[in-house]
Amino acid sequence: MADLEITRSYWKAIGEHGGISASSLFSDASARVAAASSEALAAVRNVQLCAPAYVIAAAEDAVEAARTSDSDACNKAQARFLEAARHDLDYNPKRWNLLARRKEKKFQKMQAQKQALAVLRSGQQSAN
Repeated sequence: MADLEITRSYWKAIGEHGGISASSLFSDASARVAAASSEALAAVRNVQLCAPAYVIAAAEDAVEAARTSDSDACNKAQARFLEAARHDLDYNPKRWNLLARRKEKKFQKMQAQKQALAVLRSGQQSAN
């Protein structure tokens, strides 16, 4: 999406300045816009294969916003898509994840203490 937005702005800047020297740059930029558009559409197709409806809708909105070249709307649509994808993939930690981490750290600390005591006892036995 970002590639499409950047390429489109580059394409518009060349088109506004015009001139004979800009024609080859404009045709190159046009090819890049077409490639970036097809990559964005391919990404949406991949999302459609495996994502739930709300993630698919957010992805389609993001691509449509990128095609309209409204930078603010594009950024907002991309943020909505990322939030939907995070929610779908469950990247946000839950309360029980935090408790599990705390229990794991406590267990590791106890294991380290037991190991240190075992080393001290073996050192004392070898000294005797």
